[in-house]
Amino acid sequence: MRTTTRILLLLSLSGLPLAAPARAAGRGELSRGELRVTFPAGRERLGQAFLESAERALDHLRAELGGAGPGPLELALAEDLAEMRRLAPPGRAPPSWAAGLAYPRERLILLRLEARGGGAAALERTLTHELAHVCLARATGLRPLPRWFHEGFAVYAAGEFSLARAATLAHAVLSGRLFSLEALVDRFPDTPGDLELAYAESIDFVGYLLGSQGRPAFHRLVALLGQGWELGAALEEAYDRSLAGLERAWRADLERRATWIPVLTGAGALWALGAVVLGAAFLRRRRARRLALLLAPAGGDPADDEPPPPLTPWTP
Repeated sequence: MRTTTRILLLLSLSGLPLAAPARAAGRGELSRGELRVTFPAGRERLGQAFLESAERALDHLRAELGGAGPGPLELALAEDLAEMRRLAPPGRAPPSWAAGLAYPRERLILLRLEARGGGAAALERTLTHELAHVCLARATGLRPLPRWFHEGFAVYAAGEFSLARAATLAHAVLSGRLFSLEALVDRFPDTPGDLELAYAESIDFVGYLLGSQGRPAFHRLVALLGQGWELGAALEEAYDRSLAGLERAWRADLERRATWIPVLTGAGALWALGAVVLGAAFLRRRRARRLALLLAPAGGDPADDEPPPPLTPWTP
């Protein structure tokens, strides 16, 4: 009894999450570096595929955040909702609609494997989305950040922007009904249309931060937040502008871009845009189809590469 207590104490002092004893039962595990993937027994090939996907996503996220990584991290693949809830930290079970959920404090991501709209491609996007939440949270010292910042970065990193979101944003600009960033600090609206607009604004503003002065300014912002700076002060130091000033500049830039949306959403432009993005999408679709073969039941066809399901909130 005394030995067990000492082991638990050493684990807690190491900063690693204390896994529930039931977590390892009937499950496989693969590790590489600081990344560990656990999966249902007999799903080794699937676990390997997600390990490789997570490594690619983490390399991308480190570049976006200026080299900051999440440290030791577990990706737990769950066959269905029941298993997902068994793997969750005590008292923090995911809701029934969650395809994935991030627990930055515990360095844990849960991903649900059962068939869902969007198939394998959507699961890969969900994986990157949740990894982005963990990486940003760990890079900024688990300090509270506005919802628009966390969700905007996660959507941006996962490549979940679309022409439909661009049209939603343009319509809001032209009709004068954009939300202020202040309104999106603690929570997003509940109604579907307003929720979609909140996501569209968040990703566009974070994209503006990443693009207006290049990656170095954003890397500086993340580093300052990690040192304990308040967001407003960190923005002024990194961008030489207040949050209000950056929001005004972003809105002005957005108004200029919004005038092009009616042109870009025309049929001819959509065909041209499709030709441009086809090559970039090919490799991602091919990876998704390989993953779909691992996800599909024996004798079944892989899921079509459909648009991603509605985004889900993360767990701080």
